[in-house]
Amino acid sequence: MTEMIRPVETVAELEDFVHIQMSAYPGQVPFSERFDPLHRLWEKDDCSSLWGLWEGDTMIAGARFLDFSMNYMGSFIRAAGIGALAVGLTHKKKGAARDLIRFFLDCCQKRRQTVALLYPFRPDFYHRMGFGYGTKMNQYRFEPRSLPPSENRGGIRALEREDGEEIRVCHDAYAARHHGWCTLSPYELEAIFERYGDGRAVGYFNGARLEGYVTFGFNRAHEKNFVLNDLTLRHWIWNTPDALAALCGFLHRQQDQVSRIVYNTHDAEFHHLLHDVRNGTGNMLPGVVAHETNTAGVGLMYRIVSMGDFLDAIDLDVGGVGSELVLEVEDTLRPQDAGTYSLAPGKGPGKASLQVRGNMADLSSLLMGSVRVDTLHRFGRLKLRPGALEVLKEVLRSVEEPWCVTSF
Repeated sequence: MTEMIRPVETVAELEDFVHIQMSAYPGQVPFSERFDPLHRLWEKDDCSSLWGLWEGDTMIAGARFLDFSMNYMGSFIRAAGIGALAVGLTHKKKGAARDLIRFFLDCCQKRRQTVALLYPFRPDFYHRMGFGYGTKMNQYRFEPRSLPPSENRGGIRALEREDGEEIRVCHDAYAARHHGWCTLSPYELEAIFERYGDGRAVGYFNGARLEGYVTFGFNRAHEKNFVLNDLTLRHWIWNTPDALAALCGFLHRQQDQVSRIVYNTHDAEFHHLLHDVRNGTGNMLPGVVAHETNTAGVGLMYRIVSMGDFLDAIDLDVGGVGSELVLEVEDTLRPQDAGTYSLAPGKGPGKASLQVRGNMADLSSLLMGSVRVDTLHRFGRLKLRPGALEVLKEVLRSVEEPWCVTSF
């Protein structure tokens, strides 16, 4: 039977899309709570679109495509995300998910979006399709009193929907300083208040300028004590030391009713901010005197859509590299993207040509900065000609770990 992929065009098709979501992910919220936000997105969000895969007249799978502007080492490049990918229960193992991913990547290439992002339901499934692992996410659970106190309450106030433009400007200033960060979309801005309610965002103002903010929600920390809660941070943005100090002070003052603050961050060195780094489990790693500070997991995954377009879009400093460095890319999902690409042209007469061979997933992680050259080489994930390791390290010396908490 012929398959077709096209945008969701009617409310009835949107209902089918949501029913597929609910069957594929039965642990999600009820139908109406899932349908209503998607309906609003479908009607007015210019940064995302809903797509279905039809088998004859029946939608059997669907996904959401998103447009992003992502910081790559100080310059914003065009990127895209795919989320809400789901296949109907009676249509699994037909290759529908793989077909949607291929179609999505084709759309990315046509739109000159050079990096694709996704949150995996199974990392191994997407790794086989060329998506490389991103920076690990660390979850810290610390007591409010562990943060530095601050008696200066000036400039701190609750944020309302009317502060939306100030929030966007503050967020995007932070994005401009952090590799991998995406600018704030209208959907995410709206979700700050839609998800947590007014007053669950607090900012620090220097005069009229918002220099940092936190968004958060509460969860019960004790089943028999309704005033004892955990505070879960969603965003923690600061652009100045004063903003960090003020927000730390605000969170520190919540200790009378907040048991633990739950914070997800890519920053593996965050514990240096805390007075007490322990996460409250009391666990100690077996065999060593090492207290459990956080749990960690692999979340966001990256795939370079087309290696040639990506290398044209970024600006690596290769001026001091004397040898030509050539990437030999293996790509089973999109064979048209397999091949040889020049990462550094080299200079001078008689320049040597050094080859680096790897699959698209590992090379995506490497070029995004979420894994070091030495690590991939040590694990045998890259095949290198003699001399190529040091040259590749020099080319990628300034590429940092990508941080991104954009939800989709």
